[in-house]
Amino acid sequence: MTDTTITIERDFRAPRQLVFDAWTTAEQFAQWFGSLPARTSLDVTVGGKWSAIMEYEGKELTFYGEFQEIVEPERLVLSFTDGSGPGFATVTVDLTENDGVTHMTFSQVGPLPAEQVDAATEGWKLFFDELEKIVTA
Repeated sequence: MTDTTITIERDFRAPRQLVFDAWTTAEQFAQWFGSLPARTSLDVTVGGKWSAIMEYEGKELTFYGEFQEIVEPERLVLSFTDGSGPGFATVTVDLTENDGVTHMTFSQVGPLPAEQVDAATEGWKLFFDELEKIVTA
């Protein structure tokens, strides 16, 4: 297994702070991360732990890691794993705003089997569809 990079760019018609808050507020994160409201815990400090338990196809999946960099409201870097593979991926979220539109550049870099890349990418895109609903409500 080699390191894989998933990159997704997305525009939200919402202020950058709202998008940042959706990533860093447990109640909001729980609403968009996963197929049903996830049970989440977020300690949004450098070195702080985070976890989210979601249900997928009748199974509970637990994702977790820690925050590595926080520059409010423009950048988040966190480790990310579901514990099934070796090591952690690094998730980076960069947010810029222009005329009330927030541009998000998301990347996940780390070990991921080649056969899971497409599913992981599509999963993140579905999550971001839900994120959009929260920040534009």
